[in-house]
Amino acid sequence: SSFGSENCAKSPRLSPMLQDLLGDKLRFKSEPWTQRWIIAYASTFALGFLLQSFIYFADSNWSWVKPDFRVPGAIGVGTGIRDHIIDFVLIVNTSVYFAYFWCDFYFSREDAKDKDGKSLTVYDKDYMPVELAPFLGSIVVFINANGLALMQTNARERKYYGMLFAPHFYNEEGVFDESWLMSCVGYVMIPLTFITVVVVARAGRLRYFLPATSGPVVRPFYVLAMYHICSVFADSQQGEDLPLFQRAVNQTHVLVLMWFCYFYFPLMLGLINTYVLKIEWMPPPASITMTGKVLQALKALVIPAAMNAAVSAYLMWGVDVPFETIVYGPPCTVPEGTTCPANLYGANCQLGPGECAPVRTEYERFMYLACGFDGEMWPAIVWLLAALALWDFINPSFFAIYGVCGFSQVRFILTECTGIPFAMRALNLNYEAKDWLIGIPTSTVNTDLAAYFIFLALFAKCQCWTKTNMDGFITVPIGVYKTRLTFSIVAYVIFASAAAWSDFLASPPYVLSLSQSFVYVFGIAVPAYNLWDYGFLRTASCLLARELDTEDSSKRGIAYERVTPPSQ
Repeated sequence: SSFGSENCAKSPRLSPMLQDLLGDKLRFKSEPWTQRWIIAYASTFALGFLLQSFIYFADSNWSWVKPDFRVPGAIGVGTGIRDHIIDFVLIVNTSVYFAYFWCDFYFSREDAKDKDGKSLTVYDKDYMPVELAPFLGSIVVFINANGLALMQTNARERKYYGMLFAPHFYNEEGVFDESWLMSCVGYVMIPLTFITVVVVARAGRLRYFLPATSGPVVRPFYVLAMYHICSVFADSQQGEDLPLFQRAVNQTHVLVLMWFCYFYFPLMLGLINTYVLKIEWMPPPASITMTGKVLQALKALVIPAAMNAAVSAYLMWGVDVPFETIVYGPPCTVPEGTTCPANLYGANCQLGPGECAPVRTEYERFMYLACGFDGEMWPAIVWLLAALALWDFINPSFFAIYGVCGFSQVRFILTECTGIPFAMRALNLNYEAKDWLIGIPTSTVNTDLAAYFIFLALFAKCQCWTKTNMDGFITVPIGVYKTRLTFSIVAYVIFASAAAWSDFLASPPYVLSLSQSFVYVFGIAVPAYNLWDYGFLRTASCLLARELDTEDSSKRGIAYERVTPPSQ
């Protein structure tokens, strides 16, 4: 079903208070329930429930791979009444959302058209910048991630890959589990992040807010925060001399504070730039001079890379104790004559990932701190593609979409971080938390670019843009978002279920039973990345296009003209 202006006029409105908060720039719409949805919902739910029941019966009888958690059956699903109730809620939650998503988005959603059948662009008032469904998906992710975490057992000392399992030690000591504070940070900061984005968008200042929240800008602050927090709370240098419980407590204090910084820094930097510095990363228009292009590259690419290099050098040679010693502790080595299980180190084999420093050369340590400049390389590639505009389906606005909006850390916070803070403390995710919290999601952005090129270069009948409108803002076809999720679902299934089926992955990203992996794929990964792409990227790029369109084109040296999107 199309969603042009005729349908928009019939859309139900939100409550007056919420509508007043969102304003005219941010409008939600909701499609009516159809018979097709009901059929898909019922069949999906029935199949999911049967699969879930079958796995309950088979999980303790089939000889799937059982990683050594030092307790029997740690990879399986619990069979207590509480576990049955939680799992039933999760499968219902997953089935309802996936039925809605699959039928409405995959089968029904198409590019917006007006009542005459003409394709709408991001500048048209009836081209809706915000839809409700992707953002409701974040609630689905939140519920499922917390539910899976509640089903995990606390009766193990370490995770599959050797990281300390903090809830075990708190439970063993009979004291309050402070790792819950990691979840509490998420409860507070995720809504605050959403409200901040809405307020900035209403003020028409996304062009200032988004560049300052970019991963390459934010990451040096993450690295500095990790160093100084660990220098106060971690006591990592004592290594095995500290009791396991004390090491778990120290680790928890570091992670709670770092989670706060992970949410706080993008918002702080974004607001400072929005209302004080007002630096913007404009897409390099085709008509701009070479000097202008160099200045744009300096702001968007060179300065963030220089910040990254300076912080990395400071933490290598400008401090009394190097980064890895403060954050991780003694080297990850095993004394001669000692044999330790995989992923464990030290004289007593009691140091796992996050508790000792990997052995690296000086060059490797510097590149680790700088993340190999991966966060700067990919925005540079996007910038060059936009500046050169070699193909008909790329023009200068490509950088605004996939550079300014695409690399915003706020985008990651509102998608994956609706699940990660609640799952990392308990679920069998092979993410070493300290390492993860100083990284930025370049691989997920690379997938966005792959989807764009696959769809437009191979499968779409693209309309060629003429030289007169090469500075127009691209309206990304909805087929691009469908393409991304189509080939991503295959990867989600492999990552989530690999540990339950076989040991062909030496370190599977997720160690889940098949029951849990079903919920993860269709109830966490799919809604999260529908919000990542169709939700946040589409919304932010639409609003950014309208902000730029209201500017004085003679002052900016660029005319933002309407571009007819490629037909699918």
